[in-house]
Amino acid sequence: MRLLIVGFSFLLLVACTIAPKGVWHTVAEGQTLYRISRDYGINEIYLARINGINDPKRLQPGERIFIPGKTNVKNVPATDLRPAPKEAYKKPSSFSSRENETRKNAVVPASAGKFAWPLKGEVIRKFGSGVKSQSKGIEISAPPETPVHAAASGRVIYSGDGIKGFGNLIILKHGNAFYSVYGFNQKNLVQVGTMVEQGRPIALSGAAPGGGEPKLHFEIRQGKKAVDPLSHLP
Repeated sequence: MRLLIVGFSFLLLVACTIAPKGVWHTVAEGQTLYRISRDYGINEIYLARINGINDPKRLQPGERIFIPGKTNVKNVPATDLRPAPKEAYKKPSSFSSRENETRKNAVVPASAGKFAWPLKGEVIRKFGSGVKSQSKGIEISAPPETPVHAAASGRVIYSGDGIKGFGNLIILKHGNAFYSVYGFNQKNLVQVGTMVEQGRPIALSGAAPGGGEPKLHFEIRQGKKAVDPLSHLP
């Protein structure tokens, strides 16, 4: 019996010694695996594999994720990737149900010369400028919390802070393969899936994540190619 007790104690000691070290992170509303992995400094694919997560986009609030090699649970901010509520788009009474649905899902065309300035301010960095890296857009000086307006009508396809270096970021999709990008926001005012009209406030301006002068980062892209916004603005 004494030998059995000694043997069991030894096995228990070994099990405790080889048990993986880490913490359990409880998923909160709006958190994504990408943001969780980034904040903990762990590869997203590796984290998904060890936790048996087949679809990283479908994390449920309350779900527990094991974070290996860590000793502290982090307060991971939410990333706003929720679809817009149905009431975000008001159907015109002059359209039939089918026409309303088509209109709701349509992307309003945009082309060269059809964009408006997102806010008024001095252009303090031009397209293609920079010593360490070439700017893919322009930077416009603006006091904090200045309303940022949609440069053209379109649909919000991204609203969050999960892209490094841009802080709170919004991307709108327009017709003719055009996109507009709004970065360094202090606060985003629209959600993914929302249809917005040209001139509608979509954010409040802020500053780059590293601090410095308050400003808006603004890009216009045609497909995957960044183009000079000044050539598309009045």
